[in-house]
Amino acid sequence: MKPTLVTLISTLMVLFPFASFSETDGKVSRIQGAYSVPTPVHLKPYAFFPVEYQLSEQDGKKTIQYDLPEDLLGGRKVTIRLTEDGLDKDGRVHFGGHHSGAMCSMETVMHCDVGYRNFGISQDEITDYITQKYESFPSLAAGILNVALMFSGEPAGVIELELPGPLDSR
Repeated sequence: MKPTLVTLISTLMVLFPFASFSETDGKVSRIQGAYSVPTPVHLKPYAFFPVEYQLSEQDGKKTIQYDLPEDLLGGRKVTIRLTEDGLDKDGRVHFGGHHSGAMCSMETVMHCDVGYRNFGISQDEITDYITQKYESFPSLAAGILNVALMFSGEPAGVIELELPGPLDSR
């Protein structure tokens, strides 16, 4: 039996829930990681996206920068820049930005729950983009479209990546 694209993606995401490759450029670490959208279990295989993150530190404040997956935004490119602005009582780091806010645990694996605001995401634009981009894979298109439409109604996501080491040692 020949595996389908969805089966392959699902298997890879189970075996490798996040991938991490880092490259340091001065004080900026570029890390390949995963971005996911919180979804019901049946949509999980469609909710993971590879993303390059840029981590840096300046004046004692850590910064995370990345582009949101275009599939979630109908093909639009939106760059998110989050800057550290405090700790909560549990030791999680709070990051804030123009369109977003995040609470992160930063140990060996960085895990951030991110919420967004001020997006004018058109569901028609998303539907047209996904339908055209994945026209050869209708079941994949349907799954990604459901995730993107959930994101447009409640824009939230999860950042997961392995940290290359302490940012202040770079």
